[in-house]
Amino acid sequence: MITTTSTSFVRDVSEIPNLKPPQETFVDDPNSLDDINLEELVFDLKHNIKTLSGLHIYHSIFILSKIIQFTIKLQESPELFLKFRLQQLDKLGISKDEVLNRSTSSDSITSDFSFRSNSPPPQMPPRAISPQPQLKLSTLLSKKQFGRHDVPEPLGQDQLAIGEFESLYDDNIDDIIYDDKDDEIEWLGNPRYIPIEKLIETTDLTKTESAITDLNFLKLKDEIMNHQPKNRHLLKIFNLLKTPALTIDQFLIRIKTYSSNISTCSYLHSGFLLYKLIIYLNNIEITLNNSYRFIVASIRCSTKVIEDVYQKQPIFSNVVGVTLKDLLKIEMGFLYLTNFNLIISEVLLDHFISNEFIDLCFFMKENFPDFYQEIAK
Repeated sequence: MITTTSTSFVRDVSEIPNLKPPQETFVDDPNSLDDINLEELVFDLKHNIKTLSGLHIYHSIFILSKIIQFTIKLQESPELFLKFRLQQLDKLGISKDEVLNRSTSSDSITSDFSFRSNSPPPQMPPRAISPQPQLKLSTLLSKKQFGRHDVPEPLGQDQLAIGEFESLYDDNIDDIIYDDKDDEIEWLGNPRYIPIEKLIETTDLTKTESAITDLNFLKLKDEIMNHQPKNRHLLKIFNLLKTPALTIDQFLIRIKTYSSNISTCSYLHSGFLLYKLIIYLNNIEITLNNSYRFIVASIRCSTKVIEDVYQKQPIFSNVVGVTLKDLLKIEMGFLYLTNFNLIISEVLLDHFISNEFIDLCFFMKENFPDFYQEIAK
């Protein structure tokens, strides 16, 4: 007599409590973004097979790329965007009523990308005020005290397409006036400083309850609840005259190729900053057009916070195809959007890739299945 038994399959490893945690062994590192499968990466991150310390540089670029592409698509559906945002805020202990009762940044930042800057062009300072000889940047760079290694060789025209990344500002870098003997520009006037008495009154030197390296969700919650709406002029520098032909993946690989010293953590740090601006703070509306400048700003600010050793400003400006002047504007605009809160602990970053990033992927898979499958390939 032959008997048959049915076999049941366990879909989730957590359903087998006595099983040892899965460990990744003898797995080749990816050689490109095409070698990474989104479903496999999400599974590995969810079950701690891959952690922050075990990710390859291509994994971090892949995660940053998917965060940007998913949030662009998500913001195209305001109802679904609000639904996902409320879910994420609820995990931090912020109720729906608290979110809806306070004014958000969407009241002051609009998605109008047809405008150009109405600010007048930079005015030359009166010559009578500055009797010293005035030299342009090109003149200063030719001086002997500037070594040859300080001035990077520009990339070829076949490698750079600066016109594709032209911003709404048409200022020329050579319009900046320098004083040959003094770095201070007198015609700007004396800056206004905060009185020392005021600083003493508002400074608290008491010991914090938790270190900055801890997983402090209360600090993140306070930042979300107390942030102020930003003015729309902060977004002008991120808008392009035309959307580049490069895809987001290609643009990120371009940055990796010509700035190979950027670490894995910097790309993940950039992803969290953008996620916080878009989802938590609702401070920006990211589109395919302005996403390139936000990539530049987030990566540049992250490298300066984490590892500003090899990343010289002129070299990076050549890599991303912008002028030094625009690069400075991009960085400053991003800093004001983030309210200069760039410090992220390793614990929080590890929690982000194993929780919030996975939540975003699952939400997109459920609500945008066709788009998700296209991205996941």
